[in-house]
Amino acid sequence: MSKQINEVSTPLCSEIKGMPAYIDPRCFKDLKYDKRSDIFSLGVILWEISSGQPPFKLLTSAEIFWNMQVLNEFRETPAENTPLQYIKLYKTCWDKDPSIRPEMFLIIKTLNELKNSSISNV
Repeated sequence: MSKQINEVSTPLCSEIKGMPAYIDPRCFKDLKYDKRSDIFSLGVILWEISSGQPPFKLLTSAEIFWNMQVLNEFRETPAENTPLQYIKLYKTCWDKDPSIRPEMFLIIKTLNELKNSSISNV
């Protein structure tokens, strides 16, 4: 995803198109987009999977953009009964500091561990 965006002539971040709830807040400030931005987006998707609803569904795109730009820590709250390890994973993915965000192989490893632990608890 980040490679495709880097290949387009006009940076995605400069136009603020699409769904701002999934966009790394750095894009709203300094137009930096890389694989860590994809990890941020994945964190939002992981939250969406656990909650069963789109992020910030009651807000307009403009409200989401404003809150993410001004309040860099503007995030959804965990859904009830979500495993703590899963919450920790997606919160780390959407950390405001990109250097804290995990590499993809660690995300896959954690998801596999969660899957295996839920199977063994059945």
